[in-house]
Amino acid sequence: QDVWVSPSNGVYYHKPPYRLWQVKAKKQTLYYDNLIVAHNGKCADRLMSKTPAKALHSLLRTNFNDNVPENGGSKMTLNSIYSLVVALPKGALETLVPESVTCAFVKKVEDLRFVSCN
Repeated sequence: QDVWVSPSNGVYYHKPPYRLWQVKAKKQTLYYDNLIVAHNGKCADRLMSKTPAKALHSLLRTNFNDNVPENGGSKMTLNSIYSLVVALPKGALETLVPESVTCAFVKKVEDLRFVSCN
């Protein structure tokens, strides 16, 4: 199930005998046997900081910088993401792109590499 989880105490691990992940999302409290974190950056760092999954948490530690330290550092380095938002008239995109396409790499346009439709 794909849900947005608040990085402020949105995930809690119940130790044995339960061994369940408690997830607070969309005004609900849900329980799972396994948890996949499909995010990076400071939100994922905060989200997982209070769980017993210390090895996973260490992989999510993030440094925001324009370059990676010479020694590689102990954190993932993220650069700024530049986005261009375009509003199209309703139905305009459907005439150009099949409904099954949600994102694509762009060829032959120097300043544009990837587009997605959210």
